[in-house]
Amino acid sequence: MKGIVIEKNRRRSVIMDTNGRFVKTKTMKSWNEGDEVNYVTSSVKAAKAMSIAAAFVLVMALGLFAVYSANSYTVNLDVNPSIEIKVDAFNNISEIRALNDDAVELEAGLSGLVGVKFGPAISVAVQLLIDEGFLAEDGTVVLSVEGKNGKLKVVEKQVAEVLTGVDIETEDDEEDEGTEAEAEDGEPKIKVYIGRVTEEMAEDAEELGVPIGKLVLAAKAQEEGALITNEMAVMLSVQELQRVRNLYKTIDKATELIEGESKKGNGNMKQIEAILSKIVREITKLEGNIEKLQAEIDAGVADEDAGSRLDVLNQQLSDLLAKLDELTEAAAIETEEVLNGMSAYKDASPEEKARIREEIKVAKEADNDAKKEENRSRVEEHLAEVKAKVAALKNAKKISGDPEDAGENAGENAGENAGENAGEGEDNSPGNSGHSNSGGNGKGNGN
Repeated sequence: MKGIVIEKNRRRSVIMDTNGRFVKTKTMKSWNEGDEVNYVTSSVKAAKAMSIAAAFVLVMALGLFAVYSANSYTVNLDVNPSIEIKVDAFNNISEIRALNDDAVELEAGLSGLVGVKFGPAISVAVQLLIDEGFLAEDGTVVLSVEGKNGKLKVVEKQVAEVLTGVDIETEDDEEDEGTEAEAEDGEPKIKVYIGRVTEEMAEDAEELGVPIGKLVLAAKAQEEGALITNEMAVMLSVQELQRVRNLYKTIDKATELIEGESKKGNGNMKQIEAILSKIVREITKLEGNIEKLQAEIDAGVADEDAGSRLDVLNQQLSDLLAKLDELTEAAAIETEEVLNGMSAYKDASPEEKARIREEIKVAKEADNDAKKEENRSRVEEHLAEVKAKVAALKNAKKISGDPEDAGENAGENAGENAGENAGEGEDNSPGNSGHSNSGGNGKGNGN
């Protein structure tokens, strides 16, 4: 504000403003009485102070909102019903949304979970899936986590606190053995797989128009060596995809055990046989899926994607059976080799164990040599047959007797070509120039 300095003191001065009012304010060193100056009243100072405070509050609010947003996350739950669950920074459910028709059927039971802590909410959702027949006792639930600040571990911790008697696996787990999650009494149990959603997965899911949970599970399967693409994976149900993944993973595990048994003789044959039995059981279940789907297609009650899904299942079954054939053949060979020398291995001295290992090594080398010798014998037999046929043809060419006999010999060994050769032989033989056309008909009859 502007005014004229009427009175100047060391600390305070009196200013007459443009409205003729006298105002006390802090003295500035440059002021002199009679000068027109700019000054600030106490009310203006208060307003400025309030403005600064308000700005500070706004900055703090924006910062807190950013922190709140960063600590919020989204979890997609996939079985066949696919459900999107938004969770706030305090791990409370802020929103639940159905992503497909099956999930719409569950909306009434899920809507009451808004405001509930994520862990208890997941427990209710899993029980609802079981009650409604979407999740079997040996089924798989995929939880796909979108969020920062280690949200995968946060989700894992909350799920572990509320879901007892289930097998929880995350993408960070280095190894998960077996074709199915089993309790101590051998009964199968529900599996919960928790994985991160990457930007690439999100883009692929949007492009393919599918729930992201299948791509999260497919990524883990591919990492473990499964021969399945994203396009193939999205055609299968979560349960089928998990079964295929388990089979590939367990076959690889059995292969490692067999190779280890061959090299070191660790006494793993019972474990190998048990794993092979599990693989056969899982393949039988996969065949059951295929038969059921084929029956639905034949009855005309399958959905429009059933044909493509059937093709994927048959392709996976074919690949897995081929791997199983290789595995069982290798297991049979290694079993025989190991058992021949392992009966007294456990209680043997270090020197005796070394001797047994050497015997196994020698036996394996001898077996390999025998196979090579067998192959060599087959090749030699085949070469002998070829040489005999070649010799017969040469013999037919060299015959100089009755051309009719030559034609018959040639006919026995090589048909028309032999007849032509016989004719050529007559034509070139001394004293038979007059019969040069008789063998040329290629039928070996001497006419």
